Parts: sequence; structure tokens; C-alpha cells
Amino acid sequence: MHKAFSIAKKVRRETGIGDNAVSISYAAVELANKIFSDLSERSVMLLGAGEMAELAVEHLISHGVKKIIVSNRTFKNAVTLAEKFNGKAVKFEERERMLQDVDIIVSSTGATEYVLTASHVKKNMSLRRSRPLFFIDIAVPRDIDPEINKIDNAYLYDIDDLQNIVDDNMDERKKEAVKGERLVEEAVIKFQRWLSNLDVVPTIVAIREKIEKITEAETEKTLNCLRLGNEEQEAIKRMTRAITNKIMHDPIRFLKNTGSHRNDAFYLNAAREIFNINNMNGD
Repeated sequence: MHKAFSIAKKVRRETGIGDNAVSISYAAVELANKIFSDLSERSVMLLGAGEMAELAVEHLISHGVKKIIVSNRTFKNAVTLAEKFNGKAVKFEERERMLQDVDIIVSSTGATEYVLTASHVKKNMSLRRSRPLFFIDIAVPRDIDPEINKIDNAYLYDIDDLQNIVDDNMDERKKEAVKGERLVEEAVIKFQRWLSNLDVVPTIVAIREKIEKITEAETEKTLNCLRLGNEEQEAIKRMTRAITNKIMHDPIRFLKNTGSHRNDAFYLNAAREIFNINNMNGD
């Protein structure tokens, strides 16, 4: 589980799989971010109380937007929703006047006709001193007059525009997913190798312990028959340890070289039989 989580983080970190929005609401936020670059000083007016509009506002807040205004035909619902976002509720009839102050309008009402028209926007653009005004129309049918797009510094995106962005972003994510799959497959191969080595390690340790035990015992017997100083004795012990390590090097390397094209269990059993590692007395 730990390895699975770490690889998931690596995929997110080393690929662009999470860089492009694949939801309508988040695509709207990406567009707003491109237009304003810094959303922390921007204000948002939410028209209606649709679920996607709510999600778009939540994403905007997560990107630093602090000022939220909610306008709804039923003022009570506007108050409830405004409290949710720590914002301000206004009457639906005030929506046109609020165009002077807000930067982003997210609309998701159930209206059958436009709730904001090009004439509404034109009246307020001069009062805004041409500051950009960004409209996100997530309603079906449309809430906002498409003619608004012809007004300077007014940007209108409806649900079809956002869906096209989502589709393009999904294609980009699919490309990045190929990189992610490569990272996962590489991690699986390494994990399987590590898992196979779990069987190898106890055998290697047991073989090494047995040989070292035999070497140490025979070295002590020899040293007890000789009259050597401490330095000479230590030199002989170092030599015997070096010989042991060199003898063990090739068998250990062979046992560790596990792979899918050989029967590792056969070689492990053979090694245990050859070295008789169950007999730790060295007889």
C-alpha cells in the first residue's frame, strides 16, 4: 500500500495528468485564471443556485477569490447560499447594477430568457472604466446573451465552449496517462523483483552465516596452535574474512539475479542442499 501511494504521487508529480480541467466547473475557473492571472483580488457574482455554478464558485474560492455575491429570484435561497460562501446576498433585480462592481459572473438559473443582455453590459462597461468582465453561462437554455461577446473587454463562455475545453483537456490527459502507465509498470517490475528477493535473502544469510562460522572456528584452531602476536592474529583473521567474502561473491550474485526466465525456487532449493544450510554446526 505504501508503494502504491508513493507511485501515485510520483505520477502526479512527473506527468501532467492533473494539469488540465476535465469538469465543466473547473474549466471555467481555468479560463478566468487566464484572463485575470490573479484571482485573489477579484469578485464573483453567482446568478441562480445550480449545482455546477456552485462548484465553479468553490473552485474560484480555492484559487483565492474572496468576495462572493449571490443573486437569486428567491431571495431566501440567495441568503442561504451566500452564507455557505461567506458572501453577500442581493435581490435578483439588482443583478444589472452589480455589473459595475464584480469581475466574474457565474450564471445557472432556470430562466427561459436571457437574464443578462448586451444592453445591460454596455450600460455598465463605461462605469467599469473598461475593466474586464468575465461571464460563465452554465445554464441550459442560455442565461446570458451571446451578443455580449462583441463588447470590448467582455468575455462570455457557455457550456458548449467549456465542454470543448474539457474534451481537449481530456485528450491531453490521455497522452500524459501513457507516461503514468510507464511509471506504474516500472514500479511493478521493481516491486516484483524485491518480492522475489524476499525468498532469496534468508537463504543467502543462512549460507553466509554457516561459512563464516566454519571459517572462524578453523581460524581459531589454527591460531591456538601458533605463537603469534595480536597484530599477526588480526592479520590472519582479516585474510580469512576476505577469502570468505570472495568465495561467497559469485554464489550470492547468482542467487540475487532472479528473473522471469528461470525457476528461482529450483536454484534456491539447490543452494540450500549444496550448502546443507540446515546443518549450522558445519559438520
